[in-house]
Amino acid sequence: MKPVSPWRWIPTLYFAQGLPYVVVMTLSVVMYKNLGVSNTLITLYTSWLYLPWVIKPLWSPLVELLGAKRRWIVGLQFAIGVAFALVALTLPAPKFLQLSLAMFWLMAFASATHDIAADGFYLLALPQRAQAAFVGVRSTFYRLSMLGGQGGLVYLAGWLAERHGSVVLAWSWVFGLLAALFAAAALAHLWLLPRPVADLPAPRRSGGAAVFWRDFFAVFAAFFRRRDIGRILAFLLLYRFAEAQLLKLVTPFLLDARADGGLGLSTQDVGIAYGTVGVAALTLGGLLGGWVISRGGLKRLLWPLMICMHAPNVLFVLLALWQPQSLLIVSAALAVEQFGYGFGFTAYMVFMLMVASSGDEAGAEAGAHKRAGNGVSASLNDTPQTARQTAAPAVQQTAHQTGHETGHRKGHQTGHPTGHPTTPQTADPIEHPTAHQTEHPVANQTAHYALCTGFMALGMMLPGMWAGWLQDRLGYADFFIWGCIATIPSFIAAALVRIDPLFGRRTEQPAG
Repeated sequence: MKPVSPWRWIPTLYFAQGLPYVVVMTLSVVMYKNLGVSNTLITLYTSWLYLPWVIKPLWSPLVELLGAKRRWIVGLQFAIGVAFALVALTLPAPKFLQLSLAMFWLMAFASATHDIAADGFYLLALPQRAQAAFVGVRSTFYRLSMLGGQGGLVYLAGWLAERHGSVVLAWSWVFGLLAALFAAAALAHLWLLPRPVADLPAPRRSGGAAVFWRDFFAVFAAFFRRRDIGRILAFLLLYRFAEAQLLKLVTPFLLDARADGGLGLSTQDVGIAYGTVGVAALTLGGLLGGWVISRGGLKRLLWPLMICMHAPNVLFVLLALWQPQSLLIVSAALAVEQFGYGFGFTAYMVFMLMVASSGDEAGAEAGAHKRAGNGVSASLNDTPQTARQTAAPAVQQTAHQTGHETGHRKGHQTGHPTGHPTTPQTADPIEHPTAHQTEHPVANQTAHYALCTGFMALGMMLPGMWAGWLQDRLGYADFFIWGCIATIPSFIAAALVRIDPLFGRRTEQPAG
């Protein structure tokens, strides 16, 4: 059989991977705000939607064990399309909030599982050299899904609402369009995706379910037996403590009337300023952050990157106090803030790679000699993000996708405790590991990376849940001042964590 060119399926696969995350984490906030839902309820309920990405390492082995990943991808894309259609149908209903949230939950679980299958399929369908070559392609199209979701679809919803005079009808049309798009994507991938010989259910070890579950929980136990696990978890949970709260209120702040402390932008303006200009700046910040770390190393640059990430929060205070009416000024402020976020979030992504590759019991310093002179893998993964998202996100908004996370600030990644690796969804421009580095593989590093991303999502979910309630009581200006104060825990966590002084730094390799 003639080989299928990766250009036929990688761009569409990773665009389809990023779009549901953007919809669940960002588009839903804009929609509910347009529909008159309070900030308290928006932040509480949409923060809960992070949960599937928090716990997806728990069911990732099922994707390995049950069926080919190609079937998972096509089936889940059909399922996501159905969920989009159901959201469109629930919006005119009296209990649209409860019904649409239930559909978003289904969509979130399907999307998180799709991440697992798509990343695993990427590894199976491409040889190792091609995997490295197409990291940038998949990351680019994941980011394009962010632009399409946060920018294009938000703008479209605003335009339809103005033209037809109905917000409900406008968002129903948007989700109907998404449903058709994913039905088409599933049909296209049914034809476009290659059929790698290795795309089979993972072989099961002798001993049955008892052995499987013993090995499964051993991976988790090894992660939590690390010497500095308390400091590691504190860093993972607190690095974005302030941003997790601010993120959920940026869109409501932009949309709320000036009399209510907001900026009074139209939905179309938000699509331009935050969804297009902001995401572009976020991506550029992530690219620069990865390049800087590859030159200076994570330990040396952690604090400068953190300052660049947190200092622009002051801009939200100024926007809330000044309330400028110029879209250009608002867009410029959002661009600076998002660029700083993307720049600083790269450090977080590289830290997770360091944790995953440092071994079960070894501290960061113990791995310094082993990794001397080596770079960090280019596969950081929106999301995303995703992060990829970006992720998210990342990244699901990763430094480039973020993630999810998603403006798209949070990246979202997957890993398989069964030992079959998945690849992150976004890529930072940090050098690939050298041959010397790959001579010392660390057991369970993919699964441990997935656990790190789960705690990353948890660190976004929990603070975001109370953010709307807090803003309702403080007002926007005081809430953003609190957002600046809330950066202090992340600096404390960074001061306590141990970092390999050589990790992330690219050094020249000797000839031959």
